[in-house]
Amino acid sequence: MMIIYSILAAVIPISIYLFLIWKLDKFEPEPLSLLLKYFLFGAFGATSISLIISLIVYNSFSVNNFTDLQIDIITNAIGPAIIEEFAKGIFLIFIFRNKQFDNFTDGLVYGGAIGLGFAMSENFLYYFSESHFNSWIYLVLIRTVFTSLMHCISTAILGATFAKVKFSNFKGKFIFALLGIFSAISIHFYWNVRLTLDYNFFATLLYMFLVIVFYFLIFNLSVKEERKIIFKYLKNESFINILNFNILQIISSKKTWDNKYRKHLNKTQINIIELATKLAFRKFQSNHSNAKRKKNYENDIHKIKNKINTLINNSETDNENY
Repeated sequence: MMIIYSILAAVIPISIYLFLIWKLDKFEPEPLSLLLKYFLFGAFGATSISLIISLIVYNSFSVNNFTDLQIDIITNAIGPAIIEEFAKGIFLIFIFRNKQFDNFTDGLVYGGAIGLGFAMSENFLYYFSESHFNSWIYLVLIRTVFTSLMHCISTAILGATFAKVKFSNFKGKFIFALLGIFSAISIHFYWNVRLTLDYNFFATLLYMFLVIVFYFLIFNLSVKEERKIIFKYLKNESFINILNFNILQIISSKKTWDNKYRKHLNKTQINIIELATKLAFRKFQSNHSNAKRKKNYENDIHKIKNKINTLINNSETDNENY
């Protein structure tokens, strides 16, 4: 039965976290299939890479010149922080050039998904190896509430800095990537080292609480930045005021994707809003791309505008017939 309990304890809370960060991206939620793909990369790919590197490093690691405390810190704090963040970060490279990775929030979402996938697999391994029920409960609580979110947030911060690199045109922008790697490792390392050295437990939990608050503040700022992008790249479009509703006014509402609000829009209006949002981000991407990729984005922009115009024309025809 312990294996079943361990699977449920590892899968259910992480699935809830994944759903929540997906819903936080309110303007242009990522394709669920793509989000699950990177979640599974974290769960199996990053975990496997981390285990392989750890075995190679620790088997070749000489302990003769280190004290027990130093060995404990290296193997339980420094090593895991560097190796695991490297393993998780690898898969962010694959999403970097994907068209769906089109703003800063996406970096937080995809990075968070990879981190949660890694946390799910690691949690299961820890849970299944614990034989005492009371210790198992304690482990589940700590890892579910704090360690899992640490993995999510550290890789999400790295994803956000990758987005900064992708959508910035100034020289030296790759410093942000280095800053992201350093931040991810630091968040991970500090959590590990406090647990390893058995510092004040409440202070340790306070640290993670502050990290979680910081993550949500960054996410909120990123969503506000998305609103600015939408306004900037749609304000001069000819279709803004159509079918008796203003697209920008609706998109700017905090209730845009609330079910109670959506029920007042018809299917055509919802489709136009979704396409207009995608159009804004494609124009944003085009404005921050080299000549080769700019052409691809411009083709997408042309297609999206055609789809919007088709929806408008069809709707107007339907109204006339009615």
